[in-house]
Amino acid sequence: IIYAFVTYNLMSTVLYTMFAQPYHTLMALMTQDQYERSILTVLRMFAGTVTAIIINNITLPLVNFFGGGAGGWQKTMAVYGVIAAIIFFVVFANTSERIKPVAAKKIPVLEGLKALFRNKYWVMVLFVGVLVYIIMAIPGVFIYYARYILGDAMYLGQMMTFHFLPTIIAL
Repeated sequence: IIYAFVTYNLMSTVLYTMFAQPYHTLMALMTQDQYERSILTVLRMFAGTVTAIIINNITLPLVNFFGGGAGGWQKTMAVYGVIAAIIFFVVFANTSERIKPVAAKKIPVLEGLKALFRNKYWVMVLFVGVLVYIIMAIPGVFIYYARYILGDAMYLGQMMTFHFLPTIIAL
């Protein structure tokens, strides 16, 4: 359990942040036009949701194709890693920053934290963000529901498709 806790938190905090922060900041450095930024955001969210549906529908069949068990999972994740590396390279090679960032004023960390928590709107957004991440964690139990309640883990893809479908419709 400790291994799972450490590796999950390392992945979701350190590694995901290393990838996500520059990626999400990139839109602000590509254009100053708010409309273009909103289009880029919608396209990014749409592509992410469609990708999540695809991944959730093909992961268990791929694991079974590669022999199941730990080896099947490792081979499936290796395939995903290669695909992700190719996609990251394509994004890197075909994206350019057009806006030069403005130099920021240095503020001590403690002073910055105090200012953040005095800002009631930031606190409200923080609270909503925590709730969103809790809600986003709920699909993590779908595999157990499919396996132990529905009796077949292969239902996971369909469950995730119906989970993400409203997001695609809303976009």
